[in-house]
Amino acid sequence: MDAVIGTAIFLVAKFFGYALYFSMLGRWLGRHRSVFVLSAARVLLGLAVGGIVWAILSMAFHAEGVIYLTAILAARLLVWAVMLRWAYAGATTKALLAATVGGTAVSYLIDIPVFFGVIVAIGGIC
Repeated sequence: MDAVIGTAIFLVAKFFGYALYFSMLGRWLGRHRSVFVLSAARVLLGLAVGGIVWAILSMAFHAEGVIYLTAILAARLLVWAVMLRWAYAGATTKALLAATVGGTAVSYLIDIPVFFGVIVAIGGIC
Protein backbone atom coordinates (compact mmCIF):
# COMPACT_ATOMS: atom_id res chain seq x y z
CA MET A 1 0.00 0.00 0.00
CA ASP A 2 2.87 2.40 0.77
CA ALA A 3 4.25 1.93 -2.74
CA VAL A 4 0.87 2.90 -4.24
CA ILE A 5 0.76 6.05 -2.12
CA GLY A 6 4.37 6.82 -3.07
CA THR A 7 3.57 6.42 -6.74
CA ALA A 8 0.52 8.67 -6.43
CA ILE A 9 2.59 11.38 -4.72
CA PHE A 10 5.24 11.08 -7.43
CA LEU A 11 2.68 11.47 -10.24
CA VAL A 12 0.93 14.40 -8.56
CA ALA A 13 4.27 16.17 -8.08
CA LYS A 14 5.12 15.55 -11.74
CA PHE A 15 1.73 16.87 -12.86
CA PHE A 16 1.98 20.12 -10.90
CA GLY A 17 5.66 20.62 -11.72
CA TYR A 18 4.91 20.24 -15.41
CA ALA A 19 1.88 22.56 -15.08
CA LEU A 20 4.14 25.24 -13.66
CA TYR A 21 6.66 24.75 -16.47
CA PHE A 22 3.96 24.82 -19.16
CA SER A 23 2.55 27.97 -17.57
CA MET A 24 5.95 29.65 -17.84
CA LEU A 25 6.34 28.42 -21.41
CA GLY A 26 2.91 29.80 -22.26
CA ARG A 27 4.10 33.28 -21.33
CA TRP A 28 7.22 32.86 -23.45
CA LEU A 29 5.96 30.93 -26.48
CA GLY A 30 2.28 31.85 -26.39
CA ARG A 31 -0.43 29.79 -24.76
CA HIS A 32 -1.99 27.36 -27.22
CA ARG A 33 -3.40 24.63 -25.01
CA SER A 34 -4.46 24.20 -21.39
CA VAL A 35 -1.49 23.72 -19.05
CA PHE A 36 -3.45 20.96 -17.32
CA VAL A 37 -4.05 19.08 -20.59
CA LEU A 38 -0.37 19.44 -21.46
CA SER A 39 0.68 18.31 -17.98
CA ALA A 40 -1.58 15.27 -18.04
CA ALA A 41 -0.35 14.35 -21.52
CA ARG A 42 3.29 14.76 -20.45
CA VAL A 43 2.82 12.59 -17.34
CA LEU A 44 1.07 9.87 -19.36
CA LEU A 45 3.68 9.95 -22.14
CA GLY A 46 6.42 9.82 -19.54
CA LEU A 47 4.87 6.79 -17.89
CA ALA A 48 4.39 5.02 -21.22
CA VAL A 49 7.80 5.80 -22.71
CA GLY A 50 9.63 5.31 -19.42
CA GLY A 51 7.89 1.98 -18.93
CA ILE A 52 8.78 0.84 -22.44
CA VAL A 53 12.44 1.86 -22.01
CA TRP A 54 12.61 0.07 -18.67
CA ALA A 55 10.94 -3.07 -20.06
CA ILE A 56 13.18 -3.28 -23.12
CA LEU A 57 16.38 -2.64 -21.24
CA SER A 58 15.61 -4.91 -18.32
CA MET A 59 14.39 -7.83 -20.45
CA ALA A 60 16.78 -7.62 -23.35
CA PHE A 61 19.95 -6.30 -21.77
CA HIS A 62 19.46 -6.50 -18.00
CA ALA A 63 20.66 -2.90 -18.11
CA GLU A 64 21.04 -0.82 -15.01
CA GLY A 65 22.88 2.30 -14.00
CA VAL A 66 24.52 4.34 -16.74
CA ILE A 67 22.84 2.54 -19.65
CA TYR A 68 19.37 3.00 -18.17
CA LEU A 69 19.99 6.64 -17.23
CA THR A 70 21.31 7.40 -20.72
CA ALA A 71 18.27 5.77 -22.31
CA ILE A 72 15.93 7.71 -20.00
CA LEU A 73 17.70 10.97 -20.90
CA ALA A 74 17.19 10.27 -24.61
CA ALA A 75 13.56 9.27 -24.01
CA ARG A 76 12.87 12.42 -22.01
CA LEU A 77 14.40 14.64 -24.67
CA LEU A 78 12.28 12.91 -27.32
CA VAL A 79 9.04 13.15 -25.30
CA TRP A 80 9.62 16.83 -24.54
CA ALA A 81 10.47 17.58 -28.18
CA VAL A 82 7.27 15.88 -29.40
CA MET A 83 5.11 17.51 -26.72
CA LEU A 84 6.45 20.98 -27.38
CA ARG A 85 6.22 20.68 -31.16
CA TRP A 86 2.56 19.69 -30.74
CA ALA A 87 1.77 22.36 -28.15
CA TYR A 88 3.68 25.26 -29.68
CA ALA A 89 3.72 24.50 -33.40
CA GLY A 90 4.32 28.15 -34.32
CA ALA A 91 7.45 28.54 -32.18
CA THR A 92 10.92 28.75 -33.71
CA THR A 93 13.18 25.72 -33.73
CA LYS A 94 15.63 27.54 -31.45
CA ALA A 95 12.87 28.27 -28.91
CA LEU A 96 11.60 24.69 -29.04
CA LEU A 97 15.13 23.33 -28.55
CA ALA A 98 15.65 25.56 -25.51
CA ALA A 99 12.24 24.57 -24.12
CA THR A 100 13.03 20.87 -24.69
CA VAL A 101 16.29 21.10 -22.76
CA GLY A 102 14.51 23.11 -20.06
CA GLY A 103 11.69 20.57 -19.84
CA THR A 104 14.16 17.72 -19.52
CA ALA A 105 15.90 19.59 -16.72
CA VAL A 106 12.53 20.18 -15.02
CA SER A 107 11.82 16.44 -15.21
CA TYR A 108 15.04 15.68 -13.36
CA LEU A 109 14.57 18.52 -10.86
CA ILE A 110 11.12 17.22 -9.94
CA ASP A 111 12.53 13.70 -9.56
CA ILE A 112 15.14 14.58 -6.98
CA PRO A 113 13.11 15.68 -3.94
CA VAL A 114 10.09 13.55 -4.76
CA PHE A 115 12.09 10.38 -5.36
CA PHE A 116 14.10 10.67 -2.16
CA GLY A 117 11.14 11.89 -0.14
CA VAL A 118 8.97 9.00 -1.28
CA ILE A 119 11.67 6.43 -0.60
CA VAL A 120 12.51 7.81 2.84
CA ALA A 121 9.03 8.78 4.03
CA ILE A 122 6.78 6.23 2.35
CA GLY A 123 9.05 3.33 1.53
CA GLY A 124 8.90 3.05 -2.23
CA ILE A 125 7.29 3.39 -5.61
CA CYS A 126 5.38 0.63 -7.43
